[in-house]
Amino acid sequence: MFKSRAWRGIVATASALSTAGLTTAVAVFTLGATPAVAVAAAEVTYNCVSTGLSDPVPVAQTVKLNVELIPPAAGTVRKDSPSTVTWKATYVAGDELVAPVDLAANAAKVDASIDFASTSDGTTQPKVGDSNGTALPKGTIIPLPSELVIPFTPLKTGNIVISPGKFRVHVTAGGETPLAGIVTCEDTTAPPTTTITVEPAQSDPGRYSCERNRSLGTGQTSHDFTITLTPKATSVRKGANVEIDWQATGSQLTTPIDLGTGAARLKVKMGTATSGNPTPSTVYDTLLTGTSDAGDNLPLGTKHTLKIPTTNATVGTLVVTAGEFTIETVAASGGTPAGSIVCTRTGTGTWPSASVQITNSGSQTGNLTYTCTPSSGWGVSDDYDVDVTLTATNTSVAAGSNAVVRWAAEADLLTAPVQFPAGSTKVVADLNLTGAEGTKTVNSEGAANTSAIAEDAEIPLVSRDTNVALTKSGTTVITAGKFVVQVSGSGVSGSISCTIKSGTAPNVSITVTGAPTVTVSPTSTVTVTPSPATATATVTKGAQVRRTPKDGVATGGGGESMPSGTLLVTIGAALALAGTLGGLEVRRRRIQRASGR
Repeated sequence: MFKSRAWRGIVATASALSTAGLTTAVAVFTLGATPAVAVAAAEVTYNCVSTGLSDPVPVAQTVKLNVELIPPAAGTVRKDSPSTVTWKATYVAGDELVAPVDLAANAAKVDASIDFASTSDGTTQPKVGDSNGTALPKGTIIPLPSELVIPFTPLKTGNIVISPGKFRVHVTAGGETPLAGIVTCEDTTAPPTTTITVEPAQSDPGRYSCERNRSLGTGQTSHDFTITLTPKATSVRKGANVEIDWQATGSQLTTPIDLGTGAARLKVKMGTATSGNPTPSTVYDTLLTGTSDAGDNLPLGTKHTLKIPTTNATVGTLVVTAGEFTIETVAASGGTPAGSIVCTRTGTGTWPSASVQITNSGSQTGNLTYTCTPSSGWGVSDDYDVDVTLTATNTSVAAGSNAVVRWAAEADLLTAPVQFPAGSTKVVADLNLTGAEGTKTVNSEGAANTSAIAEDAEIPLVSRDTNVALTKSGTTVITAGKFVVQVSGSGVSGSISCTIKSGTAPNVSITVTGAPTVTVSPTSTVTVTPSPATATATVTKGAQVRRTPKDGVATGGGGESMPSGTLLVTIGAALALAGTLGGLEVRRRRIQRASGR
C-alpha cells in the first residue's frame, strides 16, 4: 500500500490505459517552452474502512476507481510558487463505495489528496467537495465529485514524483457538526505516478548600477545580481500582510564603515497586480539584518522579509515584483541618512516576481506541524501535520458584542492509542488574542465524540464555533494556538497535548467599533435663595444613572438610593455660600449700629 504521512500529498496521477490492460505511465512536464498537457489515467483499487459510525461496516469495502490527473494548463511549475492539479474519478461498475449507514441530506463530503515520493518535495492539503444534496439510505452508492482542484507548492527544483493519495468521506450527524465518522479509502494496488520538473524560484540575473553616497562611499559600480523573492505563505488572508523574503546573490557590495544589525535599512521598490509583470513603483523597507565590519560585504545574500499590505487587494492571485533597491544608514534623528547605496536595474527582461493567493478576509488556513505529547502509557511524543482553518463570521462587530470564530482542523494520522468510549473525548483549542483587546487566550471547546473511537483509528478534530467577547474599540487579532485532546470516560482518562512546532498559525482580524453605551439622566439642579439670616437649598431629584461608568462615579447617579458625589458637593457649596451671605448681612447690621445708623 502506498502510505503517506499527510493527506496533504499531491495528486497528479499519471498512468495510461492500454488496450492490453493497465500499464503505469510516467508523464514528464519540462518547463521552458509550453508543452502539450499530458493527462494521466489509471484504474486504482482501494480498501475503504469506516470508523466512528454508529453502525460500522463489519467488513471493509473494496472499491475501484478510474482516476484521472490533469497537470497545470500552462505546463510550468516553479519552486515555492503555488500550483494545482485536477483530480477526476469515476467508479468501476460493480465496485462502488456505498453508504455504511443511512446518511441525511448534506451529511457527507468526499475529499481527495495527493502524495509526494518524499515529504520534502512539496506541501499540499486535501481538497473537499460539496455535500450530498439528497439523503443516502444505507447501501446507496456515495456519489463522487465531478472534479477536485488540489493545491500544491513544490519545495525543491528538479524532478518530483507525485501520485494520488487516499480519498475519504466525511460523515456528519444530520448534515451538521459534530463529526460522526469517516470512511477512509487507501490504495491497495501500486498507484500511477507523475514526474514533474520544477524550475528554480522566480529570479532575475539582471545587471544593476549601484551609486554610493556620503559615508557609504562614492561613485558607481556595475553588478550582476540574482534577485529572488520567496513568499513565507502560499496564501494570505485579505487585509493581512503578504510577507516575502528578498535576497540578492551573485555579486557583492562592501561597506567602508561598521554596520551592525539595525544600523541600516533595505528599501525595495515593488509592484503588485492580479496578473502580468507589474512595474515596481512602491517602496517597502525593513532593517538590514546581519552585521558587517568596515571592508566586509553587506549581508544581501541572506533573506530579508518585506511586508506588503493587502487591504485593497483583489481576492485571487497576487503577483509581486521587485526592482530598484537601496541600502541606507539609519539617521540618528530621522533626517537625511548618513549614507546610501542606490542600485538601479539596467538589464533587460522581466522583473523578478512571486505569486501569492489572496483569500477571503474572514478565513485563513495554516499548514502546521504540531508536536503532540500523550499521557503516560499512551506512547511517546511525535510530530503531525495539521491543517488549521480559522473563519470569522463577521470581521467587524460593535463593542460589547461577540465575534463568532470557527476553528476547524484536519490532522495527519493522529490516532487513538487505546479505544476512547463514546462521549469521552473532547478537543479544546486555544484562540490567542492580541491587539485592542489585550493579550489573552480563549478556550474553544468542541463537542464530545458521539461514537467510540477504536484503537489506532484517527481522532476526529471536531470543528466548532466559539463566541469571543470583544469590548474594546480597535483591531483584535485572533490566532490559532495549541490544542488538547481531553479524554475522560469509563476506564480511560488522559490527554494528548499538541503545540505548534513549525509553520505560520492562521489568524483572523476583527475590527471593533464604538464603545459600550452609558446613558445618563439630566443633571440635578440646586436653587440658592439668599436672605439676611438664612439660606434655603431646594434639590430637584432627576432620574438615576442606568449604568455606573468604569472607575467610579463620574457623571452623577452612582446607585439607585444614594445621591451622587457631584450632587453632594453642589449642596455643600450652596450651603457654604448661604452661610457666607448670612454672615455678611450680620456684620453689616453691626457696623450700622456702631455708626449710629
